[in-house]
Amino acid sequence: MNILNPNVKKTLINKVSEPYVLSENGSQIVYEYNRSLPNSYFEHLEFPVSSFWFDYFSSKMNFAFGTNKQKALDVCAGTGTLSLNLMVKGYFEKCVAIDISEAAIIRLKKRITENNLDEVMEAKCENIMDTTFNDNEFDCIAGNSFLHHLPNNRLFLREMHRILTPGGSICFTGEPTVSCSALEGLILGNLIKLLKFLKLKKSTAIPSMSDIWSYDINSLKKLLEEEGFKEIKIIPFGFLVAILNEPTSFIMSKIIGRSMQPIWYWNFFGKIDKLFFSWIPANYHSHFIITGKK
Repeated sequence: MNILNPNVKKTLINKVSEPYVLSENGSQIVYEYNRSLPNSYFEHLEFPVSSFWFDYFSSKMNFAFGTNKQKALDVCAGTGTLSLNLMVKGYFEKCVAIDISEAAIIRLKKRITENNLDEVMEAKCENIMDTTFNDNEFDCIAGNSFLHHLPNNRLFLREMHRILTPGGSICFTGEPTVSCSALEGLILGNLIKLLKFLKLKKSTAIPSMSDIWSYDINSLKKLLEEEGFKEIKIIPFGFLVAILNEPTSFIMSKIIGRSMQPIWYWNFFGKIDKLFFSWIPANYHSHFIITGKK
């Protein structure tokens, strides 16, 4: 299985030192690219706080965290898509949300106050590979759609294992499978390839260095085991919702100026996927939920 995202394969194919770990040189290439990301990259990442998103995230994390939800960490929190939607209904007793982006943390602090969560939630600028937290500090560590951006997954998992309490759990959702790019590019991506082949569209885009990894269930499980995690569960989800992602994002960007689908899109096509496509082998869904215990 090819675990590199197709967009970075040409640049990073010789920079992979082991599965889900780039060499120092490869990591620097990614870091330099991400430092210059335009604001437009983040415009679709600030999801609204709503009952739908609470149900969406909590349903994916309930089986991982159970009732042990005293102190939680939201890693690569951005502007709070995951933690705000969980904390408005008291999902965790306390939550610390961290991100390396100072601009994201400034915005998240404002959103925490706007949602009256100052007493139960804190936002901090932290390097998730080397945090300032104590050993065994968090009962739960959660994250949404971030792991595939990290050049060194092993180093990250090692740090999370250190700060997790014995018996504590991790739960990361929205990580792309090895089939994700093919599913998401099935309609719009293939159309663009056809237009390029017919010389009706020029190839001018600079390859993105943000989405690095695609996950194979067996390789991912092995990495988690090697970093000391137990009771590992990797749950696949998404099929039709992924196939329609790019074309609907394109349509929404033309209609409202933002490439964010409305809640009904995720709700309707998510239910269709559960009803009709749950039988598909794990690697042929679009995304994984990743859980494990210390």
